[in-house]
Amino acid sequence: ERRFLVTLDQLPPFVPKAFLAIEDDQFYQHPGVSIKAIIRAALANFNKGTATQGGSTITQQVVKRLMLTPEKSYERKLKEAILAYRLEKQLSKDEILTLYINQIFLGSNSYGVEAAARTYFAKHAKELTIAEAALIAGLGQSPSAFNPYRNPSAAQNRQIQVLRRMRDLGWISDGEYDQAVSQKLAYKSMTVSNGDGGWYFEEVRRQLIEMFSEENCKKNGYDFGIYGEDAVYELGLTVHTAMDPFQQSAATAGLRHGLEDATRRHGWLGAPDHLEPSQYAKFLKKKNFKLSELDNNGWTKALVSYVAKGGANVMLSPEQKGFVPVSTMNWARKPNKRVSGSVTAIVVRDATTVLRPGDVIWVSRGAPLAKKEQQERQSKKKGGADIVEAPKDQKQAQPSGEVIPLKLEQMPDVQGAMVSIEPETGDVVAMVGGYAFGSTGSQFNRATQAQRQPGSSFKPIVYSAALDHGFTPSSMVLDAPIAIYDKWTKKTWTPGNSDGRFLGPMPLWQALAKSRNLCTIRMAQIFGLENVIARAKALQLQPDFPRALPICLGAV
Repeated sequence: ERRFLVTLDQLPPFVPKAFLAIEDDQFYQHPGVSIKAIIRAALANFNKGTATQGGSTITQQVVKRLMLTPEKSYERKLKEAILAYRLEKQLSKDEILTLYINQIFLGSNSYGVEAAARTYFAKHAKELTIAEAALIAGLGQSPSAFNPYRNPSAAQNRQIQVLRRMRDLGWISDGEYDQAVSQKLAYKSMTVSNGDGGWYFEEVRRQLIEMFSEENCKKNGYDFGIYGEDAVYELGLTVHTAMDPFQQSAATAGLRHGLEDATRRHGWLGAPDHLEPSQYAKFLKKKNFKLSELDNNGWTKALVSYVAKGGANVMLSPEQKGFVPVSTMNWARKPNKRVSGSVTAIVVRDATTVLRPGDVIWVSRGAPLAKKEQQERQSKKKGGADIVEAPKDQKQAQPSGEVIPLKLEQMPDVQGAMVSIEPETGDVVAMVGGYAFGSTGSQFNRATQAQRQPGSSFKPIVYSAALDHGFTPSSMVLDAPIAIYDKWTKKTWTPGNSDGRFLGPMPLWQALAKSRNLCTIRMAQIFGLENVIARAKALQLQPDFPRALPICLGAV
């Protein structure tokens, strides 16, 4: 659960009042159960012919969330009322309301008003406006139906309903109501870091949703009353995983560095964006740079203001400047597919061949500037650009006006994935599904969601099936040319080995160790392709395998 605790005194008065207005405006008057609300809900349900209203007070909702199961029955409803009455005897009204605003589910994995404020408005609950508070309060009844990202019109209608109720109760004035209704809301989520475990946690979440699907629950004899995503978020599950934080961090760093090195070998792909001078101020203001963005090898976007042979002046904010020396651009050659980046002797020595004023680039914190680079920075004005002194100590927080030494970076043009499994237990101790997770990248997990040919990694499945059908590790198998005629395509398939050689008879264990294609195919011919497919499906491999020998080589 994504939850951040707040107290009533940390919130503007209209925030809890927004919840009270739409959920329980008699909260401070009733003893935990509202007879008036129950009668009103019963009449509404009778008129509509279905149970659309529950008549639960805020105290009852707290009891339901913290003490009872979500089953729908008259017995549970009676327990809820009794426990609500008892809770009112133990806690003050403010304490119960504090519990409520911190535990209520408001959609998008957000529990409580603080988490919702961060999710929908990228701000803290204490910074909410009346209009924003009303929208969040309206989510409680049906977070998915009123989710502003998915259903903005429904969310707005619900918000106006909350505002109208607040006005009718005298909790906001007509002027505040009009101002709130006319306020144009901008939905934006505050960046949240899952550390290095974003891919892993998201995969756990997906599997839990599948596990708690209505079909699976009923198949296994469970009836929670709610299923799928709602069940995962609202049943109060405690989930234990096999993730090893140390190995997860190592896998994340290893994959990122590998992809970054690969894209540098491809050369400079160009600036991600380019701005005209009239757009500079707006970009820098919107960027809202914080020095902490560069901590722990972090990257940030910078605006190139001037370029000379020795490097580029950049702006991180209207006040904060940086310098990217050409020594950090030696890899940024023009892409050439005919030249291998790992062996090329091409080195960039002129920054003007890489960057131009107006480019928006990725940068990270660089090493202290060398003496030659400092001289470049301390030279007189060139082309109307101010060249300012290099920082005295890059480890200290940079005061306004000083210059941060930076390195040119490039987002990878290739992707990758990594999974680490403990052979003894089968535990997945680390999983990385791509270069970046979340706000700076997609959440598509290339380790579990992408489809690709397994190649020779499929061969152990063939060999394991062979051991069940009369073969032993010392059984001899022939590594020699073979031709297979397909009566359907009327073509002859003549597979070979990757090295183009044939080694003759060899024991089964050696054929596997050397990944010999022809030995693998011959074994499958002997004990049957159907047995290979059966073994693969027993290991929960998903595709519908074609009845063709190339699948033994992982060509699926």
